[in-house]
Amino acid sequence: MSEKKYQIGSGLSISDNDRTFTKTINGDSWSLKIPLPPTKMAIARRTIELSGGYTKDQIGESEFEYIRSCVTIQSVLSDSPDWWDGVDNCTDDNLISELWRFYLDSENEFASKLKTVRKSKSLGKP
Repeated sequence: MSEKKYQIGSGLSISDNDRTFTKTINGDSWSLKIPLPPTKMAIARRTIELSGGYTKDQIGESEFEYIRSCVTIQSVLSDSPDWWDGVDNCTDDNLISELWRFYLDSENEFASKLKTVRKSKSLGKP
């Protein structure tokens, strides 16, 4: 079965592999997939829901961003250690911060790759 491709422009497509990033954090392997627009919208809706409908100006930027980071992490992780039982059961704020930085770095790397390969037919990630 061939890998699903997503058209993102004229002659430019990406695959799930192109969207997947892996990193070792504290000796454990973590993988995430850069979300497609429907997932990004679901993340935004869930963030608003968990913030009680308040904006970051109303509840504070750090609280809002913490909620957003937890929702995002839960939504984008595609592989995690066996012991991982989700963000809701994680009491290690440092790990949450590491996973959030991993996501942000991966998102930036993905966006940068897209900018540099607009003229090719795919990202060409092995």
